Parts: sequence; C-alpha cells; structure tokens
Amino acid sequence: MGVEEITNSTILNSLESGINQFALDPLAAIKSIDIQSVLLVGVSILFLVFLVDLIAYFFALYKGTEEEFTPYSRSIAVMAADAWDNRQQNEISYYYDPYVRSRSLEGFTPILDSISKAVKEWQ
Repeated sequence: MGVEEITNSTILNSLESGINQFALDPLAAIKSIDIQSVLLVGVSILFLVFLVDLIAYFFALYKGTEEEFTPYSRSIAVMAADAWDNRQQNEISYYYDPYVRSRSLEGFTPILDSISKAVKEWQ
C-alpha cells in the first residue's frame, strides 16, 4: 500500500464533512476530536512562538539592543487583548454576542475581561 497524496480537494472535503457533522450534532463532533492532535498542534505553536522569541532575543543581544527587546509573544497577547476590548467595533461581537445573549457564554465574559485587563497591566 503506497502513501496517498493529500490534495486540496480531499482537505476541503474533510473540512466540509467536519463542519456538517458539527452543524448536525455538535456534542458528537466535539467527542470525535482527536485530543492528541489538538494538543500536538497547540504545543507546536507554543514552541514556535518561544523559538521565534529566543532567536529574536539572541539577535538583539548580538546587536547590543537587548534592553529594548520586546518578545513577539507579548505583542500577540496585547493584540488579542485589544481585539477583545474592542469587540463591539470588530467581527468578534458578530460571532460571540449571540451566544452571550443565549446565556451559554455569559459566565465566560468576565473571565476574558479579567485576562484582557491582566495583559494590559503586564504591558
């Protein structure tokens, strides 16, 4: 048995079937998610951000400007906090507000507000 090539059509078909399954039965779709793959992707993203920060710091150290160095991860966190604070002016409110009005995420909003406030104080 040979190695199958992944084409755009198979990726799109898989994505479309996943979206359809989530639309029909969200609980079953969430239960069918491969946790190991999600964790692997998450840890990989964190590792890449750390690696980019480390390379940028070594470059700043080489140039002699390490006092002015700001990690990219801090910039990403501040950007996410700004997006959350300005959610009424951007697209976040379009997707998030219907769930808040139905009270399913009502308790989650103060948590995100606190995280946003903490990131801004950390800045």
